[in-house]
Amino acid sequence: MATEEARAIWHPLRARILQLIIREPATLSQIIATTGEEPGIVAYHSSVLCSAGCIQAVEPPPDPTDPLFEANR
Repeated sequence: MATEEARAIWHPLRARILQLIIREPATLSQIIATTGEEPGIVAYHSSVLCSAGCIQAVEPPPDPTDPLFEANR
């Protein structure tokens, strides 16, 4: 595992988001509903996971207002 990936999943919420997305792709609103966290917090931590290469946003998203994320394999 790369150092950047390890740092990204070190945070408990990011680890939880990654676990959710590994099981199946999830939209931002699904992640928010599952974690119970504030939308801005989930969006921030999802972007950190994307930047580290752990997850990616599906392009184009099925709903442009609700990004869909999948795990990078």
